[in-house]
Amino acid sequence: MLRVGLHPRGLAPLIINLGQWRTYLLEQLERQVAITGNDELVALLEEIAGYPAPADGHDPVSNTRTREGANRWLGEHGILAPLRIRAPDGGELLFFGMIATFGTPAEVTTSELTIEMLFPADPATAEALENLPRR
Repeated sequence: MLRVGLHPRGLAPLIINLGQWRTYLLEQLERQVAITGNDELVALLEEIAGYPAPADGHDPVSNTRTREGANRWLGEHGILAPLRIRAPDGGELLFFGMIATFGTPAEVTTSELTIEMLFPADPATAEALENLPRR
């Protein structure tokens, strides 16, 4: 999800608030690296952090305004984030995302399982999703 979502040839060009979304995802990944020390996550963090930052100056590393702006949405514990996607019709879809990690589950197969969930954040986005063509 991180590679597809932040890669310049993936979803990144469609994300209107890429700097803010990138900040949120990188902070979540940094938190997982700190907790687990997992070498694969360290490599993933290095790879993702190396993707080009938004050209509009909203780089989470160098622009504290982006981080402060993101924190208004993310809340004190960083569990929610807005995601603004450019829709095919030129409009905008607004989602809020939440990452849930099972750090110490009773079942070993779910240890460190992370689930990213996106939900419509406004009635227009919910309606657009409800009206998608069904197969």
